[in-house]
This record gives sequence, C-alpha cells and structure tokens, in this order.
Amino acid sequence: MRKRIGLFSMLLVALLATFSIVVTSASAAARSGQNMQKERATSAFPAQTFANSTASGIAIISSTDVWVVGSYRDAQLEQHILTEHWNGSAWSVIPSPSVNSSELKAVAAVSSNDVWAVGNTAVTHDDYPTALVEHWNGTQWSVVSNIGLPKGSYGSQLEALAVVSPTNIWAVGTTYINTIVPFQGLIEHWDGKQWSNVPAAANTKVLNGVFALSANNIWAVGSQVVSGHSSRSNTNIIHWDGTQWSNLSAGAFPFIEGELTSITGTGVNNLWAVGYQVAKQAPIIVHWDGSTWSNVDSPSSGNGIQQTLSSITAVAPNDIWAVGASVKNSVSTGLIVHRDGAKWSIVFSPTSVREAPVGSMCSGLIQGKASGCPIGVRRSRSLSPSCMGSPRPARRNAFSRP
Repeated sequence: MRKRIGLFSMLLVALLATFSIVVTSASAAARSGQNMQKERATSAFPAQTFANSTASGIAIISSTDVWVVGSYRDAQLEQHILTEHWNGSAWSVIPSPSVNSSELKAVAAVSSNDVWAVGNTAVTHDDYPTALVEHWNGTQWSVVSNIGLPKGSYGSQLEALAVVSPTNIWAVGTTYINTIVPFQGLIEHWDGKQWSNVPAAANTKVLNGVFALSANNIWAVGSQVVSGHSSRSNTNIIHWDGTQWSNLSAGAFPFIEGELTSITGTGVNNLWAVGYQVAKQAPIIVHWDGSTWSNVDSPSSGNGIQQTLSSITAVAPNDIWAVGASVKNSVSTGLIVHRDGAKWSIVFSPTSVREAPVGSMCSGLIQGKASGCPIGVRRSRSLSPSCMGSPRPARRNAFSRP
C-alpha cells in the first residue's frame, strides 16, 4: 500500500529528457566518456557533469535504494548508458555494460538484488537499434544476451516494464519488420528463466507503457495502425487475460488520432492513461471504470500552447499525477497536472520558458513511495535536483515514427 505524502514528497518528478545539457566548462565538454564517467561519480547528482544527458526511468526500492537509468552522448555524439544509484546519502554512477550506441528507457525492481532495465542498442547512432535488456544482481549490471526477438525484425526498442513477480515480468516497445507495416508492437516476457516474445494484439503499431494489476490482468498502451493510412496512428490499449493479448471490443475505447504514452491505476475499476492527440495538439486523458474506457477533459493552457502528457502515476484515487510538455513559439517547458478525485488541473512546471532550453520535457514520474525533489533545469542549464544532493521533498525514440 503506498503511503500518502505531500505534493513535493510525492513527486520526485524525474527527469527532463531529449535536450542537450550544457556543462559548466569547455574542458568538461571535451573530456572522453570514460573521464566524464569518473568525474561524474563524485558529484552530488551524477548527471550534472554530462553533456547531452538524458534520464529516462527510475525505480524506488526504499529511501536508501533508488535507481535512475538513461544515457549520455560523448564528444563523437555516440550514446552511452547511464545507471545511477542513491544509497540514502549520495548519488553515484554504477558501471554498466554500454554496448555500442545504447540507451536505457525504463527500470523496474523486484528487490535490491533483482533489478531490470530496458532500452535499445545499435552499432552507431545512425543504425537501426536493437532492443536491450540489462539486469542487476546486487553486484553488477549485465546484458541479457538473448531476449527472443521476433524473426525478421531488423530494428527494435523497449520502452517500459511491469513487474508481477520475480518470475513474471513484461516489457513493451516497438519493432521494425517490413516496409508495408513498418512499426509493430513488441512484447517480451520473463518467466524466471528466459525472455521470450509474445505476440501483440492485431494492428498494434507502437507500445509505450504497461501496467500490471495481476498475472491475468495487464494493460499496455500506445497506438494502432489506421486502416488504409500507414502513416497515421490511432490511440490504442490492449489487454492480457492470462492467455493472450487482445484489442478492446468495439465501443469499449474512444479511438483518436494520436498516441498513448503511459498507464497507471489504483485498482481493477480505476485505470488512467495519457498521451497526445494530433488534431488538437493537446493531451489525451482516458479512464477505465471497469467496463469501458472514456475520454476525460484535460486541463489546457490555451493561447496557442501545444501540450502533451508523457507519464502518469497514481498515489490514490484522489491523488493522481501526470507530466509532459507545453510548447509555445518553439520553446518547450515541463508540465505537471494533478487530479484531486473530481477534476484535472495544471499544478506547476519545474521550468519556465526563459529557463528551459528548446526541447526540454518532463519525461518521468515516480510512484509515491519516497520523498524527493523535482529534477529540473536551472538557469545554468545543468541537470540537477532543485534541492541538490538527495531525494527530499518531492521518453524520444530511436525510431523516427510517422
């Protein structure tokens, strides 16, 4: 049972993604990835000294055991994995096998010595990526050599994880199969011994988020192919009943041109998913009441501001948070919205227009298990916790998708 904590305690709003972080000196920018990694381990929050850093996922095991995963780019713009750990008093970089050009997008923990992370890797940053799974055994990170990718795939990536038990873990993402229907949903499953591919529901195009209520009640969100329009996508939700993944029946979900990015819930009759819709260039929020999914009005800043929501988490039925981005005049800033049980409202953003570089985005949100502080962009444009040092009061893809 998650304990209820206050606004800043709940949030530990993880992480501004998809932007170049300017280091504080030219000499730091010129260092090799190895030297930067060594220096970074001594800083209050390791991502602070990395140029072009992205933190994409976070898992809280306890107040003294927190993992953050992501990536950084070296001077040659090759991408390398970051795995960072909080031990209760300081952040440190933990060595991880960064295979070729790689990034981690999500992390989930079963226990302190059983942590999983997913993402993608490629020979260079210009090549098609291949889905990547790494595991922490309490001592070191290692790459899982065979995750059973579908035959014929020449590109793939994993975006999200859901843990049911140590022997029942799901990862979702996207695979590239052919030029007729280029993107297809990718689902991988861990049974305690090996990872294997599980077919997604028909017409699934992209999967960005997954949420498990039980072994036979799991939901995944993303987009589906629009018949006759390979370049268009509709929002989509698929369900696992313990036997297979299936699409929702007609009338059970309001399909909109766009994409869902994240899903959460507090019970079998209370699920929430967020994303964006193309026509209105506005967020999508949908709710499951146990029988149907329905659209819920999302808060809007208006005045020509484009908005999207990228991640959502639920502390309680009357305490739900989502983060994303607002864009106006080509400047993107973080966005945080909250539901109090009756309505959604814009709360605040950890960045302002004048502080945030173009393309910054709140991309992650942590479950309300431990206190922490927002991680944002200061005027120096270095990535750092706003309260620096410790977790106290409280996405984008390697593919160029149509």
